[in-house]
Amino acid sequence: MLKIIQYITNLFGGSKEKNIGDTFITRRLYRIAWPLSINTLTFYALTVTDSIFIGHYDPSGLDILNTIMMPFMTLNQLIDYMHMGTVIPASHAFGAKDYTKVKRYIENGFFVYGVVGISFWLFWLFGAETIYSAITPDPKTQRIALDYIHVVAYTYLIQGIGYKGMQALFATTGYTYPFMVTGLVQVVVNMFANRVLIYGDFFFPELGIAGAAWGTLFSSAVGAAIMFYYLKKQTVVTPTLKGILSPNKNYVWTTIRMGFPVGIDMILWGLGGVFLVWIINQTDPTLNRFMFFFVTLPEFGFRMYSGYILAITNLSGRAFGARNIPKLFKIMRFGLRDALRIAIAISAIYVFFPTQMAHIFTDDPATVDLLKIYIPAMVIIIIPRTLWEVFNGTLHGMGITMWGIFVQIIGLCAIVAQAYYFVGVLKWGVLGICLVYTVDEILRVSFMGARVLVAKHNITLGKAKI
Repeated sequence: MLKIIQYITNLFGGSKEKNIGDTFITRRLYRIAWPLSINTLTFYALTVTDSIFIGHYDPSGLDILNTIMMPFMTLNQLIDYMHMGTVIPASHAFGAKDYTKVKRYIENGFFVYGVVGISFWLFWLFGAETIYSAITPDPKTQRIALDYIHVVAYTYLIQGIGYKGMQALFATTGYTYPFMVTGLVQVVVNMFANRVLIYGDFFFPELGIAGAAWGTLFSSAVGAAIMFYYLKKQTVVTPTLKGILSPNKNYVWTTIRMGFPVGIDMILWGLGGVFLVWIINQTDPTLNRFMFFFVTLPEFGFRMYSGYILAITNLSGRAFGARNIPKLFKIMRFGLRDALRIAIAISAIYVFFPTQMAHIFTDDPATVDLLKIYIPAMVIIIIPRTLWEVFNGTLHGMGITMWGIFVQIIGLCAIVAQAYYFVGVLKWGVLGICLVYTVDEILRVSFMGARVLVAKHNITLGKAKI
């Protein structure tokens, strides 16, 4: 496996540290990445703990939860990733030592994210019924989905009015410790709330799946409060209310131009999953629980190294702003090396302990028997995804965000065609779902890797010809 890592990184110049500067890059990546990875793991844990509690409360609840979460998580990608609209240009400004511009990008980001958060809150309050009526014909699933989503929708107010702006500030400055603390506290709050609200422990009502929604809302509010505490403590960048409420059209446009493509390309990826859910609900709704695993388990691998992706974007963005291109590609290579090591370790767990992994989520014998076969196959999804996520993070650092949309359009078309044929026509069930996601990841890594190689070949110190 180590030889595979070395071969891949050699394509871009090698990953061995040759001097003290290389060691500094590795340490800086590590310092930024791991608090972020722990944070993203905790957000992953929020979803997983919901699934574990619901799966043991009612195994059929996993089918309903997958139907609920696919459209929600798809649109959620925009607000999840749009803070990159601040991180990318602000990192360029950091590299160019223009700290006034850094502050203005961050203040305008607060404004943009507030508008988007309020818009998403209204969208789900008034549009959820139309969306879920189109996805599933089952009245029970529709009713549970609306009960869940009308509560979770309020998290967009928390995310938009404050949290995403603070997230962008800390990601830009590289001060990622608050992410870790916030995430860990949120998991604890969410687990307690799930237990008492889903099952109705102590004096709380038994709310079932809706209890998981309330747990998510409570933990989001606690997380925002913690982030605000750290915002007041730090002094690197101090946004003002006046600056936030005085947006500049050029900064706003740059935030949208840089950030929204990153979110939109993830939405396109999610739309493929929504189509697959629709196909499943028209053929065999019980396949939803297996699709859940093909999304959730590779996502765990991604969350383990996800901090490296933002660290790569941050540091390569600074190098790009300073026009230090050799350093930019060193950052990518060292990040790729470390991310692959993590991905391979996670893959090994899935290969050698599939039964144990299955029992974490369900005790249903038929489900466990099938999962023992397919959980080891996650390796052919995890490794390609690791590669293209690193490549994409590097492209973002250079300000190349539209390429992701192009790749996602190709991927969306591939997912739709495969889902229709393998799952809808041939009715290959779990095998069909496995093929859909495997081919999708291979397509993505091919196009992302090719774009990085083109950029590496064309870019020059004097002129960013990418």
